[in-house]
Amino acid sequence: MDEKTFTVKEVLTEVQALLQSIDYQLEEPEIPKEFMGKPDFYGKRREGVTTHEIAGFVKKDAKEITRGVAQLWTIKRQLGEDIDYVIVLPPQKEDDLVGLLRADNNKLLKKVKREEFQIWLCNPGEKSICSVFGTPRDSLFTRYLKFRDLEGESHTS
Repeated sequence: MDEKTFTVKEVLTEVQALLQSIDYQLEEPEIPKEFMGKPDFYGKRREGVTTHEIAGFVKKDAKEITRGVAQLWTIKRQLGEDIDYVIVLPPQKEDDLVGLLRADNNKLLKKVKREEFQIWLCNPGEKSICSVFGTPRDSLFTRYLKFRDLEGESHTS
């Protein structure tokens, strides 16, 4: 396998660059001090009276998704329902990703769908980000993300 592997930092830099390019302000989320969880990235974009927010974690491979889902669940309890929550991975073998999500009677996939979490694959070398599970609430993302539904059915919020 001679695919280039990207570091978490490279992937995070690419995600932050995308957010800033579509007018998201990167900032620290307002999380009470007693909570330990803090996302790897968090941004807000105002559009008239609407504020779009996104928060997420960058993981180095599919094996870390379970931990990422638990972390997203924790910050969702802190920040609320109306935010896009994302796990971002560098390019992965899609079969490995689907296998992990579908293991144990789709346990992880069901949790991702129930919580409306998203999973993105980011390739900093190609400057591309593909959402493979879930769709952002902010329709502006549809112009900048690629979409490939790995579960074979469309996701509706």
